Amino acid sequence: CNPNACRAMGRGLQPKGVRVKEVADFKVYTKGAGTGELKVLVKGPKGTEEPVKVRDVGDGVYECEYYPKVPGKYVVSITWGGHAIPR
Repeated sequence: CNPNACRAMGRGLQPKGVRVKEVADFKVYTKGAGTGELKVLVKGPKGTEEPVKVRDVGDGVYECEYYPKVPGKYVVSITWGGHAIPR
């Protein structure tokens, strides 16, 4: 398991790219990272956990999306095999 080989990109990860009542999406690329379990956690402005849809689209690519309901800061943490991937 090599979390350093993972990367995540997309609008849902940008500090100012997230709009309320609009799907925030991003992709996680795990090709070359060995076997591991992908975990995606999104915390909303009130510190509550937000639901995240994660879909394995094959070839080590996962599509993730969440739906911000209120304005504020959303914190996304992504782990592969229990280790945080680099931002």
